[in-house]
Amino acid sequence: MLGHRYFGRLLVGSVSGRLSLGVVPVALILAAQADGHFLACAGVLAALYGIAPALGLPLLARSADLRGLLLPCCLGAALVAVALGTLAVAGTARLPLAVGCAVLAGAGCPPLEGGLRSLWHGVLPDDAPVRTACTLDPGLLHPGDRLRHGPGPGRHGGRLALPGRGP
Repeated sequence: MLGHRYFGRLLVGSVSGRLSLGVVPVALILAAQADGHFLACAGVLAALYGIAPALGLPLLARSADLRGLLLPCCLGAALVAVALGTLAVAGTARLPLAVGCAVLAGAGCPPLEGGLRSLWHGVLPDDAPVRTACTLDPGLLHPGDRLRHGPGPGRHGGRLALPGRGP
């Protein structure tokens, strides 16, 4: 798997994109508490960020279906960057602005998972590596799953990535 062209780039891009999805709620909580808000208020900011992709992802995914992946991923990433940049500069002292930025950042999350799954067929030569990549995807590529499932899926998924291994 690791020897296939572009596999490493897709892997790094996917992991780094998904890692930020898990880090932003923690950063929102820490920033809100540093600005003097109660933990409940900080949790609401993180929850709004976590719920907002339910609004934005269907629109970005539909746009990806119609126009390809590049435009929605770039627009979503730009929206997230502007919202989080504004939040970093302004802080969470003005709560309505912080809420708006958190919602916009969550809603602008690019459709990474669906986009990655659609790219495997173009990058990998036949169905066997695609099945292996789709097996690796939930087990190895989701950094947040380490907290929920422990090291098991990543350990077994990493074994599948070795030459000569497959599902």
